[in-house]
Amino acid sequence: MWAREPKSADGVRPSIKESTRWIEGYERVAEQAAALPATRLVYVLAPM
Repeated sequence: MWAREPKSADGVRPSIKESTRWIEGYERVAEQAAALPATRLVYVLAPM
């Protein structure tokens, strides 16, 4: 789980792009799905 960092004075967030974080999260869920084939996993992206 993570939260957005505040923007700096020039209006830019100093962290990794959110789209990269979404992909990383999906990859983690996919790994779990491979290990738990009889389990339905749900990956939720919630708007902020």
